[in-house]
Amino acid sequence: MPRQCGMGPGNGFLPGGTLAATNKELNDFFKNIDDIEQDDNPTGPDVDKDGNITLTHFSEADNLDVVDPEFYGQGLQGSNARVNRGSNFVPFASYGIDMGKPKGYKKEPGLGKERYTTKIPANKLYNVSADSKNFREKANARAAEAGEVQDYNGLFMAQVLKEAGYAGVWADNSSGLQASIWEVLPVTKQKTAEASKEDFGRMRNTMGISEEKIKDWTKAQEKNEFLQHPVLKKIAEQRIDERNVSEEQWAESVLTWNPIEPIGEVQKIPSYGEMLGALGAKSLKGLIKPVTLQQPRNKAYQMVPNDKRVASRLDIPAYTRANTWVVTVHEPDPAPSKAGPVIGYAKSAVLIGDYRGPVTFSDSPTDSEQISAGKNAKGKRINKYPFAVFTGAWVNESVETTAERVEQYLKDPEWAEVGMNPNKFGYFYIKSTGQKILTSPEVLQVGPVMVARIYENGQQVATIEDTAYSRLKGTTGISRQFAQTADRIVQEQLASNF
Repeated sequence: MPRQCGMGPGNGFLPGGTLAATNKELNDFFKNIDDIEQDDNPTGPDVDKDGNITLTHFSEADNLDVVDPEFYGQGLQGSNARVNRGSNFVPFASYGIDMGKPKGYKKEPGLGKERYTTKIPANKLYNVSADSKNFREKANARAAEAGEVQDYNGLFMAQVLKEAGYAGVWADNSSGLQASIWEVLPVTKQKTAEASKEDFGRMRNTMGISEEKIKDWTKAQEKNEFLQHPVLKKIAEQRIDERNVSEEQWAESVLTWNPIEPIGEVQKIPSYGEMLGALGAKSLKGLIKPVTLQQPRNKAYQMVPNDKRVASRLDIPAYTRANTWVVTVHEPDPAPSKAGPVIGYAKSAVLIGDYRGPVTFSDSPTDSEQISAGKNAKGKRINKYPFAVFTGAWVNESVETTAERVEQYLKDPEWAEVGMNPNKFGYFYIKSTGQKILTSPEVLQVGPVMVARIYENGQQVATIEDTAYSRLKGTTGISRQFAQTADRIVQEQLASNF
């Protein structure tokens, strides 16, 4: 499988970056870290030398001294916990356990930004999933007395455990180890930066990577710059300032100086060690490893359930600072050209359409105009920011299988390589034609290479539209008077600066 970088001028990364000295020993070290071992005690929280478990609570309030369960339901935005559960309900506060460790809690979208920590004796928390003391039988009996078949929601279980002297329960949920505590606990506020550094330190240590090694490895990687062609930048500025550049003129300029070009082959697939080094503390959101029959879940990784609706994009900073291709997986956002909170980071993504609709591609011409000019209409400087996403239902598939399929589909006439570069256009396009793609039944992504199904058994199944670029690309002997004139003007301006 090809392993050399195919990125270049046609894909948005222009010559001009710096190449740091390589270090084979360092590179091999990070390359060979491609599995995260689960903790020695993967089935439960870590207990310190004093017999305590460390808990983390998130809140919008910035001045808490205690966390009181009586404020239950006022934390997670959109939570159904706000619903009144009746007189049998024991209110509780939610905490994460062992943050930054493989099995530890990963912050869920919607939680408050303020972070508080506390400790609780391990013997005060009950493993509700294991239920080693069979409290559930007593809870079900109490539920029957109340006229219910059994204690479906755990309301009576909380009562029984509280009466037995427990302060709460812990369980291993989809977001990692979590605790529900029905006692008031004193808490200490943590500074976000310090907390993230501590969590990332624990994550690094689990993978056997020191802070110094990450710094040295990052310095040794090729640096890439997301640059706009100087001629296109001048025309883009004119488009923002004077609004006198037509869609056809812009398309002709792109076709002349920085045309759309396919990559044509799968690029180097990073190890999880390389991903962690390139992402830094961002990797705390979770490194995603698909769960398949051949690859059962390792709780050291973030898991995305099959059929979960997600949005996917490429993490550009990981490539520019460390020459590493990383796929960022987001919660979908109601706005079609935006992404919600980050779920985690992956080597690849497979999204399909389902009963909720096909895979959709964002389209944001205003964002593209600003990024291509490096400023907005008010003259404020604009750097590249994430907005180009495709959204669909997640499929758990190993990166090896996905890469093999991408290589196969790059040669299949019923599929097409697609891409997006905001320095050119605000929409995703078919690279061979320049047509805009709006929907497809299936999209595969491995690093920067994306393929989408266009036809099935000869019938078009993707939604595509002609563009000014695709019309120009399909025309022979076209006049490029505007582009040639703009080139002359820009060259004169550039020459006058020296």
